[in-house]
Amino acid sequence: MTLSANALPPAGDDFDSGPLSWVMGEIRETVGRSMAALSEAFAQDADADARNALLRQARTHLHQAHGALQIVDVEGVAILTETIEDLFDRLESAQLTLTAEMVEAIDHACAALVEYLEELLAGAPPQPVRLFPYYRALLQARGAERIHPADL
Repeated sequence: MTLSANALPPAGDDFDSGPLSWVMGEIRETVGRSMAALSEAFAQDADADARNALLRQARTHLHQAHGALQIVDVEGVAILTETIEDLFDRLESAQLTLTAEMVEAIDHACAALVEYLEELLAGAPPQPVRLFPYYRALLQARGAERIHPADL
């Protein structure tokens, strides 16, 4: 059986931005708060307890954004926030060290995430693979052995 190109459904035309528009303000706000707490944690070089409290705060704020993203089901973005949450957990438990490079990777990933969502709201087609460079940087910071765009 063969299908003509006209018989195939159009790709990417079924994304409904309505649910995303309802939670976008919350996502922007909670991601911003998370990044502020992360920056403050990085500045707390000497005080491990204060740094860990700020990392928990950063994770909590990001988890709120993660939950909203899961509800609206935008392909490829929840794994980004999930990976950042995992980094926060590893930082708090001292499995990883908070470095300027890690802060930069997390900050860039969060900025790219918000920008990507805003582009979707503006009518851009969903292309989660555009987030791959940021996802790769996060996994490299975590020390992952397998990094592949198909994960998005």
